Amino acid sequence: MTKTIEESTKDVLHILETIPLATASIRYYSSCYQNILHYCLDNRIHSFSYEDAADFFSVQMERVANGEIARVYAINMRKAAFMLADYYATGTVFWKLRKRNYRVYSLSNMSNNYRKILTNFEASIADSLAHGSVKNIVQVTRKFLIYLDEQVCGNISFLDISHIRSFIIKEAPKHVSRVNLTWPIKRFLGYLRRMD
Repeated sequence: MTKTIEESTKDVLHILETIPLATASIRYYSSCYQNILHYCLDNRIHSFSYEDAADFFSVQMERVANGEIARVYAINMRKAAFMLADYYATGTVFWKLRKRNYRVYSLSNMSNNYRKILTNFEASIADSLAHGSVKNIVQVTRKFLIYLDEQVCGNISFLDISHIRSFIIKEAPKHVSRVNLTWPIKRFLGYLRRMD
């Protein structure tokens, strides 16, 4: 699909109007899509996948945990995100509730050891980079650490080049620019070297 995310969200809203949904519901989903558009802009996302939807929902659940938004709003933004992913994948929207395998990259998916490392790493870059850059770096690093857990690499001292290479190969197709993936990893590896 060659449409921009903004164009695609408008298409999704138009489809929802034909269901038809009430005008208030359309306005509500429009608000959800404004959050998704900001998220995509901050993270340089140009094509919205199911994994992007799951990542977006993970960020919203962290906002819930921090008291920034209500859980019900996060759940509705999840629905909006997955409808957008449906549209990118199929060209249409599935309104009926379907069971999905929501893959949530949140701190709860991470070992205590890696959770502490991520928290300390985020604190180390928070004052030296723009907020959007910090969010991007932390998001990629969170994925990387969860990936290491999945590869049964539970201790950062066991990290080697094969883990890094396989993670980049796995994630690269989801990024328009590989720099958006490799730059956060380089920052994180630099942090680990300084901590040795």
